[in-house]
Order: sequence, then structure tokens, then C-alpha cells
Amino acid sequence: VGSQACTAYVGNSQPDLFQALSSLNATCTPITLYINASTNAISCSSPLQGGRRTITLMGTNTKVSTEQIQFLNFTKVILNSVYLSGGVAKNSTSFNGGAIYIGAKTDVVIRGCILESNTAANRGGGLYQEAQGSLYFEYGYNSISRNK
Repeated sequence: VGSQACTAYVGNSQPDLFQALSSLNATCTPITLYINASTNAISCSSPLQGGRRTITLMGTNTKVSTEQIQFLNFTKVILNSVYLSGGVAKNSTSFNGGAIYIGAKTDVVIRGCILESNTAANRGGGLYQEAQGSLYFEYGYNSISRNK
């Protein structure tokens, strides 16, 4: 039995990443969540649980307002052409990582992304990664700026 590639779309009619991920078969791998080009805001009602799989959050380099997105228990998180702004880590169990919070033992790949004007009560205004993972910046322009 081979692996099954899974994709879900996040947009104006379905802005919640958690609900988009929940719509997929629990055994699908790898996972890709696409942010539609016309989307101007996304949400994440609960932490995204990975079951030690790989997930890609694929954007279109269009600025999207967000709340904090938590990736927990993934092997790898790939952020590709994502432009996230306005994330705040202050009302959850994690006060770190304004736009993106990555759990322990997870590798992170950032490809052509912008994270700006996000805020965390503690550390990592734009992105926070727990211990025992690697962070890679790959091809293209990447910017993590004006985060608090």
C-alpha cells in the first residue's frame, strides 16, 4: 500500500486551516493546504496535529491576515510562498510564535515567504520553533521582519 497525496484548499468560503486539515483522510501523506489567491484572511481554530507526517502550507505571495497557526507532531513543515501578517500569540497555551508556532522534533523549510507585523507575548514574533528540529531557508526571497 503506497502513500496517498492529500490536498485541501483554504479560502474565503473555508478560511480555517484546522477544518481544512480535518476534511482529509487521517492517513493521507504528504499533506498540502493551499491558500487561494483571493483570500485575505485565514484562521486556525485548533492546533494542527500531524501524526508525524509532512505538511506544506502553499501560498501565492498575496498578503493574508492570520491568527497564530500551531503545527504540532509533524515530521516536516514546509512554508512555500506564504505572506502572513497580523498574527498574535497571546490568548493560547503558547505565548510564542505570533504567526507560526512549530512543535518539537519538526524540521521547517521556508521557501519564498514573508512574515511581517506579527506579535508574540514571549518569543518569536513571526515564527517560533521548539527544540530538536532544523530550520532551512531555501531559494527565493524570504523576509521575517517587523515582528514583535
